[in-house]
Amino acid sequence: MKYVSSILFLACWLLLFSEISQAQAASRIPTKPNKTEGLVHDFEGIMTPQEEASLEQKLVGYNNSTSTQISVVTLKSLYGETPALVADEIIEKWGVGDAQKDNGVVIVVSKNDRKVGIGTGYGVEEFIPDIVAQKIIDEDIIPAFKQNRFAQGIGRGIDKVQGYLTGKFTAPANSGGSSELGIDPVILFLLLLFLVLIVSSMLRNRKKDYPPTTYTGNGRRRTIQPQSRRRGRTIVVNPGGGWGDFSRGTGGYGGHYPTPRRRSSGGSSRRSSGGGFGGGSFGGFGGGSSGGGGASGSW
Repeated sequence: MKYVSSILFLACWLLLFSEISQAQAASRIPTKPNKTEGLVHDFEGIMTPQEEASLEQKLVGYNNSTSTQISVVTLKSLYGETPALVADEIIEKWGVGDAQKDNGVVIVVSKNDRKVGIGTGYGVEEFIPDIVAQKIIDEDIIPAFKQNRFAQGIGRGIDKVQGYLTGKFTAPANSGGSSELGIDPVILFLLLLFLVLIVSSMLRNRKKDYPPTTYTGNGRRRTIQPQSRRRGRTIVVNPGGGWGDFSRGTGGYGGHYPTPRRRSSGGSSRRSSGGGFGGGSFGGFGGGSSGGGGASGSW
């Protein structure tokens, strides 16, 4: 019972921290924009209206010709979270990218926190793995940010992202895909602690097998192998025909604990090609999902 109670207690804490984490994520992620609000969302106000309009026109044109959606989001605070994780959360909550291709990219900037991050959908990780996202941040975005030229840094980052997606630039060989799990660090720590406590508890409560021994009236004895994991017992055979059974008692426990759910991600890793959307205006986010990849930087 003590073992089962420990599992239930830890499970309750995991559930509580999961709810807290989801609440924090909901508070730091803005409400999903409507179809008319476009791909650039300067909530922090670090760009002029002209700069924002220029980036919007560029991203809408790229979306209409390739179906790949690149969104720029500036926030006043990341609430202590890494910008890459916030970018991935935006992809998930807003549905950035095509639902079948998962070809969304989000660039998150917080001037107050002095941090920037890139999140990628599963369908573009082949062309923008984490090492490439980090290279774009370090070499193209941050140098401009250090001079307070935010629109220019974002524009350069977008140019590089589009270049890698179209094949103008190529990712280094064996650069791999996502290196991040996309799991809140607190939840990951608690899961590991949960498993460690379970294993240690099992090792402490592990019992040795003691085979029961049967004694006969003439002093001879023979050993009977146990049929299950339990402490041995001594059985005395009375030559007169009676049995005496002195048991030490046995016990056990049952049950299981659930394995973490794995979120499946749809989409294809094929390069996006033209024909996704028509017209000259933004038609709304397509329902894409995050691949959990990306990178972060600060200046």
